[in-house]
Order: sequence, then C-alpha cells, then structure tokens
Amino acid sequence: MTNLYVHIGHYKTGTTVLQQFMEVNSDILKDNGLVYIQTWRNHSKHSRLAFSILREEGFSHLMYGYNDDTYYLDAWEDVFKEVTENQDKDFLISSEEFMRVGETKRNIEYLTKIKDLASKYNIVIKPIVYLRSPKEHILSWYNQLVKMKKDPTVNIDCQLPPLHNSLGVVEGVHYDIKKAVKPWVDVFGQGNIYIKEYFGKKKGSTYLIEDFLSIFDIELTENYQFIQGDPNPRLDDSILFMVRNMMNLDLPQGSIDYVYNSWINFSHKSDKLVSFNVDNDKVENDALSSVEWLEEITNGEVQLQGAMDGILSKPSSDHEMLKLNTFLYTELIKTRNEIRQLKKMFKKLEENTSK
Repeated sequence: MTNLYVHIGHYKTGTTVLQQFMEVNSDILKDNGLVYIQTWRNHSKHSRLAFSILREEGFSHLMYGYNDDTYYLDAWEDVFKEVTENQDKDFLISSEEFMRVGETKRNIEYLTKIKDLASKYNIVIKPIVYLRSPKEHILSWYNQLVKMKKDPTVNIDCQLPPLHNSLGVVEGVHYDIKKAVKPWVDVFGQGNIYIKEYFGKKKGSTYLIEDFLSIFDIELTENYQFIQGDPNPRLDDSILFMVRNMMNLDLPQGSIDYVYNSWINFSHKSDKLVSFNVDNDKVENDALSSVEWLEEITNGEVQLQGAMDGILSKPSSDHEMLKLNTFLYTELIKTRNEIRQLKKMFKKLEENTSK
C-alpha cells in the first residue's frame, strides 16, 4: 500500500509556510522519498480538491473565485493516478480548505467514497492536522477575514446562517475542533491521523517545518530553501477594529492603508486585542467540549489550554473610544478626498474658462 498524506490544515496554523516550503523544495523532498503532488496544485496548495467536495454539497460561495465543476471523485482519481506512477514513495497534498468538509451534511459519505476509491489504487490516506486553541484560532481567523476585506458581520457562505454578529462568518469548524476533525478520524481511522499542536514561533522559526518533516522521517538540513518573510502577515490587532469600520464606510484602499500606517506609527496600544461584542454560550460550550474530545482521542498528548477564556468579553471603554476615533478619522479622510476632487474640478473649470 502507498501512503497519501492529506494535510487538512487547520486555517491559521502555518499552512501557507508549509505549502510554499513543499513547493520550492519539491525536488529535494522527492529525492528523500516524499512527492508533493503536482495534480490539482495551484498557488502551492490543493484547494481545488477540497472545493470539489464543497461544490458537490451545494456551496455556491467559495474563496479564490473557484468555478471548476469537475466531479469530486474524478478530481481525486487524477491524484491517485499520479501516485501510481511512483509507488515507492510517500505522497502529500495540502489545503486548509479541507477543514470545511466538516461543515457538510454528508461529510462521512464524501470521505468514505474517496477512501474506497483510493483503496482500488492500493493507496491508504493518512490525514495530518495542526490545531491551536479555539480562542487563539477565532482571533486569528477574525483578523484574516478583515485582512481579506470580508466584513465579519456578513455571512459569506449562503449555506450557513450567521452565528452571531461579528462571528457571522466564523463557521463551526473554526471553534469546534470535533466538528472539523471527527469526520476524518471516523473515516480514515484514529491510527492513521496525525494530530499536532501549533506553537507558532514559540519554539523557533523552523520548528513547524522540522516537526512536519518528522512525520515522514525527513531531517531539515541546510540544503532546503526557505521563504523569506511571513507569506501571510497578520494585521496589527490594535487597529483591527478600525480597519473593519473603514471597510464598512467604503473608504478607498489607499486611504485605509494611509490610516493603518499612520495609526501604527503613533499608537502605543498594539498589545490590546479586539473584544467581541457577542454573548453566545453555544460557541464556548462547543469549543470546550471539542478540546476535551481532542485530549481523549490523543490520550492527553494534545492539550489546548485556555480554549475560550475571555474570547466573548464585552467591549471595554478603550474599545468604545477606539470606535469613536475610527469614525472621526475616517470622516476626516473622506473630507480630504472630497476636497481633492473639488480642487481637480475647479482647476478644470478654470482651464476651460481661460480658453
């Protein structure tokens, strides 16, 4: 049997770093017995394989403007055919979009059919997932949504109802680990899934890559290339609420960038995280319950502490002041832009009049 490892995420756990590393080092990895699948790979990842499942479920709003209507089993069979060409090696595909399979009603059916098809090619699928505490994850995903210009008060997936206000686009898989991971455990078996804790840079800048490669008994050496800088930098949390409000006021991106950079220059509150103005017991209960489930199936090896403590706290007075400052600042920028337009109009009128 040939091993096909499926790196399913989670979102905001260094997936982009790993994907870009695998792509730029695909040749040396292949020499070490690991093939980063070329089939259906785009922008260093295999999101189209995940999207094919979501489209089968009926999801109409997918990221990256994905519109390929290839049947999901046909897409996966393309991958299996590539695997059969080099059966003496291990194979890997990666996309954080696989986590959204947990949101589908027929997730067990989809994954089982993929597993059955793989077995016909003598392939065993082994999922890999990195996780962080739901508290850290929601904050990071909220940050990502704002950075992607997705207003977190609007539900971008028409198939799912908003959870509550600012968590409207935070699907269940973003705070309920069990919902996201359990379908993969149930179908492919607890003994075949690798569940890892994401530490960010707490254990060093190369720890994530070293830890990931250890799954395949590959050692990180100086022969590998590293991507310089953070491929997916996080917005400064102290200005996150301001950026979101400027988006809602339809300010031009140039103006948003100007305010963002200006705020960073004089702000001394960068350690102040945004608070969520929500009161939803279900989010906390599901998150805590999923962490307990995770500890149980890993025999206590993965423990995500502080799962949701304080995540749903009410806005502080500083937060309200920031909201006021946001409005005043954006109004000034809007006025500034209007004055510029008026100056251009007057200049044009003067030129036409003097002719």
